[in-house]
Amino acid sequence: MPIGASKNEFVKTAQAESRADQCTHECYTLALTQVIESKQKRVAALTKLLEILGMVSEQKSKILEKVMQLMEEIKHDRNYL
Repeated sequence: MPIGASKNEFVKTAQAESRADQCTHECYTLALTQVIESKQKRVAALTKLLEILGMVSEQKSKILEKVMQLMEEIKHDRNYL
C-alpha cells in the first residue's frame, strides 16, 4: 500500500487479495480432486485386470504393487484437501 492510502483503499486492497487467494485455493482444490479421480479410475482398471484368468503370479504382483502405490498417492493427495 502506498504511504498515505486511505483506510477504504486499504480495505479494498485486502479484500481483493483475499478473493485472489480464495480463487487460487479453489483452482488448486479442483485440480487435485481431478488428479485423485484419475488415480481412482486407474486403480479400478488395474483391479479389473486382476480378474483375468491364467495371468501369471508375477504379473499379478506387479499390478498389485501399482495399485498399492496409487492408493498411497491418493491417500497423500487427500491429505492436502
